Amino acid sequence: MTGRGEVDVRSTGPRLVVLLGLAHFAGYADRAIPAVFAPGLKATFALSDAQLGALQGGPFVLSYVLATLWAGRRTARQVRPGTYVGLCILLWTAAAVAFALAPDYSTLLGARMVFGVGQAAFAPVALAMLATAAPIAAIQPVGIFTAGSATGRSGGMLLGGLVLTLAAATGLTAVIEPWRIAALLMLVPNLLLAVSFLARRTSGPAPAPAGGGLADALRWAAGRPWTLTLYMVAACGMVMMVQSLGAWSPSIIGRQFSMGPAAAAVLVGAVTLLAAPTGHLLAGRSATAGQFRAHGPGLALGGSAALAIPSVIGLSLAPTPALAAVCLVALIVASGFGAAMALIGLQGLAPPRLQRGMNSGFLVLVTIFGTAAGPLITGAVSDRIASNGLALGLALAIVVTSAGLIVIAAALAGSGGWMRLTADIRAGAVAPDHLK
Repeated sequence: MTGRGEVDVRSTGPRLVVLLGLAHFAGYADRAIPAVFAPGLKATFALSDAQLGALQGGPFVLSYVLATLWAGRRTARQVRPGTYVGLCILLWTAAAVAFALAPDYSTLLGARMVFGVGQAAFAPVALAMLATAAPIAAIQPVGIFTAGSATGRSGGMLLGGLVLTLAAATGLTAVIEPWRIAALLMLVPNLLLAVSFLARRTSGPAPAPAGGGLADALRWAAGRPWTLTLYMVAACGMVMMVQSLGAWSPSIIGRQFSMGPAAAAVLVGAVTLLAAPTGHLLAGRSATAGQFRAHGPGLALGGSAALAIPSVIGLSLAPTPALAAVCLVALIVASGFGAAMALIGLQGLAPPRLQRGMNSGFLVLVTIFGTAAGPLITGAVSDRIASNGLALGLALAIVVTSAGLIVIAAALAGSGGWMRLTADIRAGAVAPDHLK
């Protein structure tokens, strides 16, 4: 018999790891659509920075959280992994099409809610599939997976900027706005990726041990409140930095140096495409080294936050695009390294049978307090300082610096506890008593 609702995680080979990374890439490229086309959205719907920030956070986060909670528990049917992932991709692609064709702000919000369902249903199952994968070229598979998200954001910016330039040159712009054309063209690769998953002949669900759902993970966490709360605080702070930067960096560069939306998206996308995977792959490589086993994730989280703070201050004060690009590289590498390390380190903070539930709870928290809060707070701070939007760079510096200081404080307070818990779990000295 097979476990109800469990996706097959018996044989996640290198090819499937790469495909899951590509799916993560596509998902984050699509998430970046509101950030890439923010000037067009602002002009079409007369939106404020706070409304743009809410569009990238609020409705997406609400549905993402609910769907992640669902995906983190047992469901009623067995699903082939290829079919499941392929359907997730098709769902969020359909929602992105509705977003690109939306006639009003309410439709934009509704489309982002459906978009969040498709993406959230994918993530916990993908992480469960990666749990059995061996390192590839000495890089932890979760690091490869998160590199897909980082390159997805940058790839979305770069591709969006290039496609926007092409769309503006067509004769269709008299009928439909260039940002809508570009947003639709960005979704074409999703169909090929969905077909590649739907066509996979992967066997059905594997037997699963009793327990392991979200409820069991929450009971486990309740027995270690201080240790795991500090970890989640640090993780949320890192994700807030990444998401605030990803949501607003094209707009900041564009406003700071009077660049058009297409040029700003291409510049930021190109820089991020080089810098983002560097941080995530470095985290994946570091996680396989003996130093990580000895010191745990605390040093990595605190150190990456410490590097991010001067980098974002430099970005907000940079007098030239070249200097801004240098600061942007440092900020992207630092925040990406820390965000990837947060997810990698989490895998050692619970017994293997609870990792799916822990990952679901983690994704819910970082989505609420990182993905939603970061862009929204940055936009609100920008509007508060200057309603004309010229304080956006300063607003990002305030948000990232504040989050960075919180991460450093949490890492200093919690690092010892994280190391002890991870070592005990690795040695088999700790067991989820309620599952015995």
